[in-house]
Amino acid sequence: MECNFKEDVKSMEPLHEHNQRTYENICHMYNDGIQRVAVVQPTGSGKSFLMAKLIIQKADFLFYLQAIKSTISLKRNWMKIC
Repeated sequence: MECNFKEDVKSMEPLHEHNQRTYENICHMYNDGIQRVAVVQPTGSGKSFLMAKLIIQKADFLFYLQAIKSTISLKRNWMKIC
C-alpha cells in the first residue's frame, strides 16, 4: 500500500478554529526561526489532529513529541522551563 500524503491531507477533517490558529502560529514561528514550540491544551481538544496535520504537511521539519501524563508532571516540567 502506497502512502499519498496529498490525498491524506485532503481526507483529514478540518481543524477546529482554535487548532487552526495554533497551526498557523506554529508555521509562522518556524518561518521566523523558532525551532521549539510547546502546545498545551486540554484533553480532547484536538492536539493529535493538529500534530498529524503538521507532520503530514511539513514533512521536511523535524518533530519531537512529548506527552505528559499527569498534572503533577506538567507542573514539575513547567517549573523547570520557567
